[in-house]
Amino acid sequence: MKLNKYIREAQGRAQRRKSPWNALLFVLVIMGIGVVYYSLARAVLFLPHPEGTTFRQIANGHDAPMMLIMLPLFFPSIAWGMILANLVMWGIPPARSILNREAEGHKGCSFRESVSALLKFALVATFIAVPIALIASYKISL
Repeated sequence: MKLNKYIREAQGRAQRRKSPWNALLFVLVIMGIGVVYYSLARAVLFLPHPEGTTFRQIANGHDAPMMLIMLPLFFPSIAWGMILANLVMWGIPPARSILNREAEGHKGCSFRESVSALLKFALVATFIAVPIALIASYKISL
């Protein structure tokens, strides 16, 4: 029953989002996630490791530990990528006015509410994921 309710609500949200600006927002979200994920992974994997271990030595033959490094970083990347995309769209006045109009009367859809919720998730996800990735990176370099 809850799945049906979720599907109906998602269809309702999709009906009101008909402007071409939503397509640009989608592209910006995908690009933002990629940029943030790459940046986080690069920061974690290219930090100095014990005894001068290089990234190639860490990655070579360590599939499971590499998953512990790379997978957790994806979750904060989603939220930070969405925040970046929203900020870019906010900086485009015509897009801002159309997206604000589409969000009117729908709880949690305004720029301020959505970025606030995303920021909370991003901070929690970052403070969980980055230490896991750093510890896994350090452990397999030993």
